[in-house]
Amino acid sequence: FAPAAGSGSVTGGTQTTNGSGIATVGSWTLNTTVGTNTLTATAAGSGITGNPVTFTAEGTAGAATKLALTTAPSSAAQSGVALAQQPVLQLQDANGNLVSQSGVVVTATVSPAGATPSNATATTGSNGSATFTGLTLTGTAGSYTLSFGATGLTPATAGITLSAGAASKLALSTPPSSSAQSGVAFSQQPVVQVQDASGNPVSQSGDLVTATVASGPAGATLTNATATTGATGVAPFSGLAISGPTGTYTLSFGASGLTAVTSGSINLAAGPAAQVAFTVQPSNTTAGNIITPAVRVTVEDAFGNRVTSFMGGRPTVTVAIGNNPGGDTLSGTKSKLTGTGGNAGIATFNDLSIAKAGEGYTLTAASTGLSGTESAAFSVTPRAAKLLVFTVQPSSTPAGAVITPAVQVTARDSLGNTATSYTGTVTVAIGSNPAGGSLSGTKNQTAGSGVASFADLSIDKASAGYTLTASATGLTQATSTSFTIAAGAAAKLALTTPPSSSASSGVAFTQQPVVQVQDAGGNPVSQSGDVVTATIASGPAGATLTNATATTGSSGAAPFSGLAISGPTGTYTLSFAATGLTAVTSSGITLGAGAAATITDNGGNGQSHRGAAR
Repeated sequence: FAPAAGSGSVTGGTQTTNGSGIATVGSWTLNTTVGTNTLTATAAGSGITGNPVTFTAEGTAGAATKLALTTAPSSAAQSGVALAQQPVLQLQDANGNLVSQSGVVVTATVSPAGATPSNATATTGSNGSATFTGLTLTGTAGSYTLSFGATGLTPATAGITLSAGAASKLALSTPPSSSAQSGVAFSQQPVVQVQDASGNPVSQSGDLVTATVASGPAGATLTNATATTGATGVAPFSGLAISGPTGTYTLSFGASGLTAVTSGSINLAAGPAAQVAFTVQPSNTTAGNIITPAVRVTVEDAFGNRVTSFMGGRPTVTVAIGNNPGGDTLSGTKSKLTGTGGNAGIATFNDLSIAKAGEGYTLTAASTGLSGTESAAFSVTPRAAKLLVFTVQPSSTPAGAVITPAVQVTARDSLGNTATSYTGTVTVAIGSNPAGGSLSGTKNQTAGSGVASFADLSIDKASAGYTLTASATGLTQATSTSFTIAAGAAAKLALTTPPSSSASSGVAFTQQPVVQVQDAGGNPVSQSGDVVTATIASGPAGATLTNATATTGSSGAAPFSGLAISGPTGTYTLSFAATGLTAVTSSGITLGAGAAATITDNGGNGQSHRGAAR
């Protein structure tokens, strides 16, 4: 018995026929490869019909025992990207023959750890082949082994090199400093790396990375907040700084199309000292009283953060009055050294005061090398009323005329401020009264905001040296400056010296009259040039006057000289008048006969009588 080439092997290949003429080979083992096997039996001798005899046997696949890669996966791939060449697995028996068996699930796994497969299963079809679709490795770049296995079967393996996938996100390869000063660049500047979804560095240039404040106190800003990736996908920042209130911040770094990355916490402290600010403003206060609460001025950085550490030693802060409606000076300790500990960087002014009342005061604060500042406006109110003063003095005015402008009396506190809260009654009266005049008008007025105005005062008698007094309950009285009441406009005539009360006809009055120009109140008016004419106002008819005119001089007086009545005896009155002025009439004048000047008969002239002569 001899198998053909590729038809396996036999044992007991030479056999002797038995009594029935049959020879049986010991055994025939078919070839391991599926296919037709041929065995030839040749008998020794000749003349045997049908010699030799050929036997055939069909070899089939055994049971599936293993998997084999008929199409290997790509030897290189990007993380997260499906393999360009998807693997195909075949069921085989122990001899490598294809096994046509469907429904076997083949699973791909990866070793070592670091990458994860997806779309990692495929199922055999009727021919025992399993084709993968979309098999993808996602993970850290490096060398891996893919293993394809199924239950009860020996797996197949293939090596693969995994590189970075498409750019997906940003990562901080160097984070910013965990602490910084406001407005000062981070000592450790951040470096941002472009990565794929698995965190592998991606060499992608030209991405503009922008830093923003992700969390922290409101109002902060960033400077030098952009950086651009280079060929390796790295964006190094330079000069990045946070400017804003002190506190804890995080920063976000983003670029178009990429997932942003957020930094760890950054503790922001104050920057260098740059300015001073009022952190306790001056409050409204009473004149002369200490401003309470104490004014506080704080040294700050450029962004309003309190500075507590100073390389050159604690600074001194000086305050002064800025806007000064009362024209006063600031009292108290005006220069203070900033404090220590909990009061570091703070100057406290606990004894400041202003004596003059006013609305809209401000304080200024300054310190060498720092920007100064001005406080909010505040008011200094007066103390309680203490005394009265004439704030509009009485002015010289004509007798009987209203004193203009209106006299004004003000209640003041002990520091000389108008006591605006005073609403009491103020009374004015004549103080010095050289002419015995009378004060007319409203002499009692209620003060408003500490001021009493007297708009209708007048005095009837002309003279220099008048004063007024002002008084109110509980307040110190005030006396005005002296003023003059002048005569008013010429209105009438008056006899300051009347003519004699008796006279002889034709004889000048022993006491010649003097006529004075006066105002309506009877005050002498110094008006010259008025011609005063005397006339007979009453008396017997036929009388005449001689020297009946006189002219006023500079004092307004018109003295007559040689004035006489010539006429019948009897009682007369004289009238004295001048143009535009009210005339004055004298008292009665008894006129007697003058000196003998003629003789005349009184009767008996031209009589006749009978009888003898006597």
